[in-house]
Amino acid sequence: MVRNGPLRNGGICTVAYTLMHAAVAAGRAKSTILRAIQSGKLSAARDEATGSWMIEPAELHRVYPAGPDAVLVRSATAPVRSSTELRTGVQERGATTALQSRLEAAEARIAEMLASQRLRDEVIEDLRRQRDRADDDESGHRRALRNSASAAVG
Repeated sequence: MVRNGPLRNGGICTVAYTLMHAAVAAGRAKSTILRAIQSGKLSAARDEATGSWMIEPAELHRVYPAGPDAVLVRSATAPVRSSTELRTGVQERGATTALQSRLEAAEARIAEMLASQRLRDEVIEDLRRQRDRADDDESGHRRALRNSASAAVG
């Protein structure tokens, strides 16, 4: 499943939780969050680059309201961090992802504009050639008419 519900902001997630960070922020297990996504209770989208689930905080907290206590998370390689610290990291990654998406969209628009410009230039050149050919034909016809008119008079 590539998508489970629409993301706001035109599909660009400006701040998003990964499945793990959503579980930490909601104080639930990752499997609980995943089941909510799969059942349609919670909307999320797959990150095209990594394939991981991206969940908007507002959507997560609509289903699992944030508690007043910050949740502490211990990793084998990282010091204890609060969910607020995790969200900050997620926001930075989310902002980077959003900027990357915007950059890719801008580059695609630039490529389309350049292709359109090339097509326009080709059409203009073709129209100029047709005009020049028509002018040459008209000049040739006028010469022929003058020659035939002078031959008829003379």
